[in-house]
Amino acid sequence: MYIANDFTDWYTGKKILIAGGRGYIGSHLASSLNEVACQVVLLDNSPMSNWMPESAIAEYQHFEGDLSESSNWYDALT
Repeated sequence: MYIANDFTDWYTGKKILIAGGRGYIGSHLASSLNEVACQVVLLDNSPMSNWMPESAIAEYQHFEGDLSESSNWYDALT
């Protein structure tokens, strides 16, 4: 996935939470953000992924939980 060069400096070093990070879009976004040295955190309610192998998931912080519960957001971002 392509991230415009103008924004690369802004993303670098940031902690970014991806809701649905184990899905198709989330897994590709995580991979791209990882390339520009972001601290990627995945939040997903599914323990399995058809799009991201377990070996790739191990590269990121990941939390299993429901997006609608604020405690899951808090746990993922602190």
